[in-house]
Amino acid sequence: MAPIRHNPTLSDDLISEILVRVPVKSLLRFQSVCKSWLSLIKHSAFVRSQLLYSSTTQTDQTLIISRYRNDEENKFLLLRVDSREIEVDLKYPYSRDEFTHVPLCTLVGSANGIVCIAVDFINLKVGIYLWNPATRQSKAIPTFRDVHHESLGFGYDPIDDDYKVVRIVMPPSFSEVYSANTNVWRNVPDPIDRPLAADFDVCVNGFLCGIGEYGMMAFDLNKEVLNCGIKLPVFSAEASVDDNENDDDYYGEAEGDDNDDNDYGEGDHDNDYNDDDDYGDGDDGPGYYETRVTESNARIIEYSKSIAVLVLRDNGLNYNKRVKMWTLDDDACLCGGGVEASWTPVFSIDLGIPAYIVHGFFSNKDVQILLENVDVWISCNIDKKEAKIIPLSIDMAKELYNRHIYKYTESLVSLEGFGQVNWNADGDDN
Repeated sequence: MAPIRHNPTLSDDLISEILVRVPVKSLLRFQSVCKSWLSLIKHSAFVRSQLLYSSTTQTDQTLIISRYRNDEENKFLLLRVDSREIEVDLKYPYSRDEFTHVPLCTLVGSANGIVCIAVDFINLKVGIYLWNPATRQSKAIPTFRDVHHESLGFGYDPIDDDYKVVRIVMPPSFSEVYSANTNVWRNVPDPIDRPLAADFDVCVNGFLCGIGEYGMMAFDLNKEVLNCGIKLPVFSAEASVDDNENDDDYYGEAEGDDNDDNDYGEGDHDNDYNDDDDYGDGDDGPGYYETRVTESNARIIEYSKSIAVLVLRDNGLNYNKRVKMWTLDDDACLCGGGVEASWTPVFSIDLGIPAYIVHGFFSNKDVQILLENVDVWISCNIDKKEAKIIPLSIDMAKELYNRHIYKYTESLVSLEGFGQVNWNADGDDN
């Protein structure tokens, strides 16, 4: 008779290595397996390991999108970039009984699985929720009175391990920062600029970045200082919107004749891909791009853990469009101190049709450019110098019309004051 073997046991380290690869929804259920698993999954070290694994091994980039239509309720969606699949109905950052109606909600930003949502109350107050959709937990931070000409931003401060909300109002000019660690708003020096778009474009390495009236602007979340007028690679004060012959020189290019004979709707645009542009270094004043850079034709994006800028060129008469991208050479200019920004041209793609940039993202070594009104996005492989047109389904095209789109990483991160969100009538949100 064969000897009876005891059930093999796994070491704590091995269990942790296995569980860190498990989706958050499963981890939440595994907490009830035993006390040791509950303690492990809730431990801060495990939370950090899970976040690191999720953010570094994710093969299909996920975007979170907010949508509001007059004929439908506000919704939040997850979009898988590579598979182009939409996960619908993330519910909301508040419980069912908090409002008698579904208020207008705006997506402000996303960092490490924490999503920032602005909620418009009927008494002209604006509420801000910090929300983890994966764990279905959230908290409401102190409210403020709604005003016009306001810009919001949300990001993570890696130095102090803090999540912060930035609010800029002009005019009158004032700004303030909320810290999740202290749970209070603090006034910061008056701003001299604000994002041309409703909110900041992206948060990278602790800097909230966007495009303002005087150039790129970067809010240092750790030092809580706004640095404005960072030079963008788009200039030529002498160029005229109506001067088509000199329009290529407006951004300092030397492309030669444009080739607009390609049909936008037919597959790859390899022949339209040009990375030899030189953005130049002319001597221009602080308003050198004021008439050209707008919220609809430029975006600051994250690229390979740094900053890049996408610009959509409009030749003024026949409205052909060319997308150009530059990468920032050194992040030192984001800190201020007189360090001038320098940029490297990466690509230039001729679209041949009118379009507007919704946003851009870096996923699996490709730059994904989302365009408005054309029901496609563009996938740019920089190494191969290829640009592919990716058609969208009708449903996806409708969802991507909104510029409030941010990268999202599923995590277990929880903040002080977080409480469970209940939306289903029976209290079961699984």
